[in-house]
Amino acid sequence: MSRVPLLAALASALFVLGCPGPDDDDATGDDDATADDDATGDDDTSGDDDTSGDDDTSGDDDSAGDDDTTPPADADGDGHSPPEDCDDTDPDVHPDAVEVCGDGIDNDCEGGADEGCYLTLDAGRDHTCAIAADGSLTCWGRDAEGQIDCPQNGAFLAVSCGKLHSCAVRADHSLVCWGEDGEGQSTPPPGNTWIDVAAGWFHSCGLRLDGSVACWGTNDFGELDAPNQIFGTLEAGHHTNCGLTVDDHPVCWGDDSYGQLETPGGTVAQVTAGSYFACAVHHDGSPECWGHDGDQIETEPPLSFQLLQGGILHVCGLTTAAEVACWGRNDNGQCAAPSGSFTHVSAGRDHSCGIRDDGSISCWGTNVLGQLDSP
Repeated sequence: MSRVPLLAALASALFVLGCPGPDDDDATGDDDATADDDATGDDDTSGDDDTSGDDDTSGDDDSAGDDDTTPPADADGDGHSPPEDCDDTDPDVHPDAVEVCGDGIDNDCEGGADEGCYLTLDAGRDHTCAIAADGSLTCWGRDAEGQIDCPQNGAFLAVSCGKLHSCAVRADHSLVCWGEDGEGQSTPPPGNTWIDVAAGWFHSCGLRLDGSVACWGTNDFGELDAPNQIFGTLEAGHHTNCGLTVDDHPVCWGDDSYGQLETPGGTVAQVTAGSYFACAVHHDGSPECWGHDGDQIETEPPLSFQLLQGGILHVCGLTTAAEVACWGRNDNGQCAAPSGSFTHVSAGRDHSCGIRDDGSISCWGTNVLGQLDSP
C-alpha cells in the first residue's frame, strides 16, 4: 500500500470521527466566511438592498404627498371649484350666485357678506337716502344744503328725506338730522327713545318707543300739533303729517288746504302723506287717495297694494304681487317703474326709487340733479 492512499484513508477516518485533518482546515482562511461570504459586505442588506433608500416609502410612495387628502374639485356640484368658489361645501355659494341680503353670507364670493344689499330707502324732493344691510347710510341726488352729507359712522334703523334736509334714527334709538336747518327742522329733540322719523318740507316728526309723536321745525300750518294718541307708523308730506294708530285708524294733522286731513272712516292697513294729498291702503289691498287731485292722484289703479308712498304730484305703490305701480304726473318718467320684484318703493318730486328683491336699488325719472345715481 503506497503512502498517499494511506494518508487519504487516514484523513477520511478522521473526518468521520469529527476531527480536523492536518491540511485542509484553516476554515478561517480558505473558507473564511467573514471574507468570501462577508454578509456585512457582499450581502450587506443595509447597502445593496437598502430598503430605506431603494424602497423608501417616505419618498417613492410618499403617501403624505401623492395621497394628499385635498377635496375633489367642485365638491358641492355647483359648477365652480376653489379658489373661485369660496365655499365648496355649499352649492348656493359660488361666483354666479345672487347675494342674499341679511343672511351674513358671501353668497357671490365677491369678498363680503350682503354687499350691495339695502333694506329701506326714502325719497325727498330731489334726493334719496338708503340704509344698507349692515346698517350703514348712504344718500345721493341734490346737495344744495348738505342734505346728502349723511353720517358715515354707526348703524341706522330708519331714514327720511324732506325738501332740503334728512333725518335718521340710529341703532341706539337716538335721532340725527342734517341739511337745511333754517326753521330748526334739523335740530331734533335729545334722547334715545325713537323708532321712526318723518321729514317734511320745513319740519320733522319722530315716533317714540312708547308710540307718542313729537315734531320740530316750523309750525305755520300746525305741523307740530301732533295728537295725543299712540301711533305705530308716521309719514310727513309738505306741511301735513299722517300716522296709523296702534288700532289701525289713520290720523292726519297740519295743513288742510285741500282736505288732506279728511281721512276715510274705519281702519286701514297703511297710510302715507304726499304734498297736498294723502293715501291709504285698505285691508283688502285697495288704494284710496284724498286731498288735492292734481294729475289725477285720486284715479287709483285697480290693483291690490301692500304699500303706498306719496310724492309731490305722483304716487308709487308696492302691489301684493311685489311689483311697483305708479300714477299721477309723469312728465319726467317718474311713474315709469321698471318691471321685476321689489320689496320697497318711495316717490320724490320728479323721480322714484325702489329696492329690488335682491337688495339692489333702481331709480327712475329725471337725473338732472343726480337723483338716479344710486349705489
